Amino acid sequence: MIEKLNSTLDKVNTLVGVEMDIPKPTKSGLKLSRAFSVVLGIGGIALGTIYTSKLLITLGTLGAISTIATTHELKKF
Repeated sequence: MIEKLNSTLDKVNTLVGVEMDIPKPTKSGLKLSRAFSVVLGIGGIALGTIYTSKLLITLGTLGAISTIATTHELKKF
């Protein structure tokens, strides 16, 4: 997924005439991102449930989805 996004952005940059190097993610960077997503997901869902906040539950759910996507990308390394 990350490789596909990077190749698409490279094509757009070439069409627009912008020279930009997109950094490639490292395994340690993805692990750190996954850790933050887990904390955000659990914290958002827990606080959203305690304070009955739909916004916090939504943010927590997005964190959980991000964790799943990052874990999927880590398996490709």
